[in-house]
Amino acid sequence: MKKADPRLGVAGLLTGFLLLTCVPSLLGQVELVQQTDLPDDLNVEAMHLTEAQTLSLEEVTKLSVQRNLEMMKARLDQASSSKNISIAKSIYDTRLGSNATYTQDNQERASVVLGDRQIDSRVDFSLQKKIPLGTVLGVEAGTSRSSSNSSFSSLNKYYSSDLTFYVEQSLARNFFGYVDRKQIEQVRLDIEKFDYETLDRIENTLAEVRRQYWELIWASENLRIRREDLRTAQDFLQLTQDKLELGLTEKPDLYAAEANVRQRVIGVLEAQNLLQNQSFVLKVLLNTPEVDLILPSHKIEFTPRPIEFEAELDTAFENRRDLKQAELELKRQGIEVKIKKNQRLPDLTFEGRHSSISLDKGMASSQGEVFAYHHLKYYAGFSFSWNIENRKERAEQQQAEFQLSKVKKEMEELKLMIMREVDESLRNVLLAESRVSQTREIEVLQQMKLEEELRSFNLGRSDAKTIIDYQEDLIAAESGAMRALVDHAVALDQMHRSTHRLLEKTGIAEAEALQGEGFEGQQKP
Repeated sequence: MKKADPRLGVAGLLTGFLLLTCVPSLLGQVELVQQTDLPDDLNVEAMHLTEAQTLSLEEVTKLSVQRNLEMMKARLDQASSSKNISIAKSIYDTRLGSNATYTQDNQERASVVLGDRQIDSRVDFSLQKKIPLGTVLGVEAGTSRSSSNSSFSSLNKYYSSDLTFYVEQSLARNFFGYVDRKQIEQVRLDIEKFDYETLDRIENTLAEVRRQYWELIWASENLRIRREDLRTAQDFLQLTQDKLELGLTEKPDLYAAEANVRQRVIGVLEAQNLLQNQSFVLKVLLNTPEVDLILPSHKIEFTPRPIEFEAELDTAFENRRDLKQAELELKRQGIEVKIKKNQRLPDLTFEGRHSSISLDKGMASSQGEVFAYHHLKYYAGFSFSWNIENRKERAEQQQAEFQLSKVKKEMEELKLMIMREVDESLRNVLLAESRVSQTREIEVLQQMKLEEELRSFNLGRSDAKTIIDYQEDLIAAESGAMRALVDHAVALDQMHRSTHRLLEKTGIAEAEALQGEGFEGQQKP
């Protein structure tokens, strides 16, 4: 049997001394110690983050509702849509009319007794209003003046005044304002549908803001991981230099260690750039250009939770705004069928008039006599018309019925799509939970693997390349674990989005989301 080389024992003692005195950070995380003997380009300055604005997830959520430009545009569209009800009700507006005419006729007549001068002037006023029963009420008043040099004019220069009240009522088509009221109801349904659409746009934008915040957390944690890896690489480079001076390693190991540090420097610079880019993305979404840099203060917590598909699906059917819009569209289309059916009826209209007329040489006396109601005139009549073939009306009714059937099919299709989206979002959450658990174990194993290999390196049984490869494995494991946490948070938000409960889960009432208010006490950056 070969005897042990005594030099190996001496090397082991020296290595152990170095391990205890020079590199206590290799087996645990410590603050970066500035290496005075490293080249300047290997000592990367950390980003100056003292001027950064730190925001929590709750603050970002509420700020987005207040300041996000896309949400503001959605609310403006909703406010504009709400005015359609006033436009629809304008058919009931009171209308004021006025008319004034003056005519002077000096044409030569065939007989001298007819005269050659005739002057007529008239002023009319009218008020008309339609009420929800479809009844048109109106009043007309007017005064005219006539004068002539004709020998046949017994009352030359006279004033004629009249006052008329009238009413019109549809008795078949648009029976007592049926179509008018139904069309206004359709407008109300359209506005309600647009409210749901606006809320959906706001919630979708909110989901994107939160996703970008999770990405900001990822960028921040990635920078932390890269800095720690750089510290570890710098410590390993120092250890390699010390071992080289003692003759315990070779120059290729030193070269590999320095190249490793330089690669880690690139990683830190890239991570800093990624953090700045992600901060700018969030600044745009929050509409906060006055902030230099946004950093997250939220810490991701992982808590597995039981999820039941049937319960989530029931919640989705209860809360999904697109399903509520489809239900409103179904109701609206049912009204459209009734309107088209009513349009097939004939036009039958009743008209009644009550007039008071006066004639006098004075304008004031003529107008005053009108209200004495001495000279009355009454009128009542019916008008009727009907398109016997009714081709257009029948075709439009059939089109409305086809559209109603189509909306019903679309609702069935939408329910299937909701089932698929909920199922997919739940499976993504479960998958994300599994990834978090597995990547955490992988990170622990990779850390243990690196620590064991460092012990071997210090005993002369390993080389720099193996250590660097294991460091790469640990970096990938740390990044993978953090990425899994971020993906799990995003998956949870998407699950709430699939059931349209993200606003509710973030504590934002729908009325507040539509108004963009309710957060006056929230500190803005």
